[in-house]
Amino acid sequence: MLKNRKKNLELPPETTDFWKLFDFFWDNGVGNPLNQDGEPVPWSEKALEVALEGKPTAKALGNWHSRVNLPSRESIQRLCRVILVDDEQLGRSWASSLLTARRLEEIRRKENSKLLARAKSKNVNREVAAFQTAENRLANGAALDSESVIEFESVNLSAPTRCKPSPSFKFLRLFKAVGLVLLSLAIYIFAVPFGESDPKIKISDIRFCSYNTFSAYKKSCLSSKTHFPAGTQKVYVSFQTDNIHYGEPFSRRWYRNGEKWLERNDFFDDTWQNYTWIHNQHGHDHGEYSMRIIVGDQVFSGKFTLGDL
Repeated sequence: MLKNRKKNLELPPETTDFWKLFDFFWDNGVGNPLNQDGEPVPWSEKALEVALEGKPTAKALGNWHSRVNLPSRESIQRLCRVILVDDEQLGRSWASSLLTARRLEEIRRKENSKLLARAKSKNVNREVAAFQTAENRLANGAALDSESVIEFESVNLSAPTRCKPSPSFKFLRLFKAVGLVLLSLAIYIFAVPFGESDPKIKISDIRFCSYNTFSAYKKSCLSSKTHFPAGTQKVYVSFQTDNIHYGEPFSRRWYRNGEKWLERNDFFDDTWQNYTWIHNQHGHDHGEYSMRIIVGDQVFSGKFTLGDL
């Protein structure tokens, strides 16, 4: 557990379960002032509302805590401000973990909805079939047995009945589908100029710098260095991005003397501002450093040296 003198600044646990992350944040009072004994104080709806200046409200926070609603991306980013004011890198780490877990939770919910819809569809089809069977038997003058009555009464009469399509109708639908595909392909071929393709992802202007040449206002290095003196504790890196879709995942891998020693994964979204840093309070080890930015199957890199070689 990492603590400063006033607040509990704890790292996010290693999990991709959104609700486990959120409960950990809440129950351990991450970003909340410690008590007189230096122990964490869990959040309450009111305390967190005050810390976030009323946005979101205590009612909305309570709905999150009770899992009635899933927080929006903007709400998660605002939630992490209680950490960002004391430790920017830790706040971004929490935001990245929560946003990643939220994506997975959304996917899980959509899959569950699809499964539920399929189950309902199967039940409706079964009941419609039972209704049609009973109707046919009545039309033919046959008496219904008790089992048929039960099935007949369970039918949802508001459900649409589906007639089995004839072979000619199936062929017509197939012919239309093929025609639409060919038409779409022709439009694409003639609408897009030959030789033109989607813009390629590009990362450029990778710069490394120290604290005195980093602009917090512009969020970038004002100049780039290729060598840092021995004992350097913090190295900033900034870069420019082009043609990268919102939410695109990417990795940053750090190498020292050819060996990977650090890796971070993020998404290009509102929490990412095209700069980061590496910090060692005892000073980074001497050596040749490189950072590789990996987006999909593309790799972009920059390098520098530190200390005596």
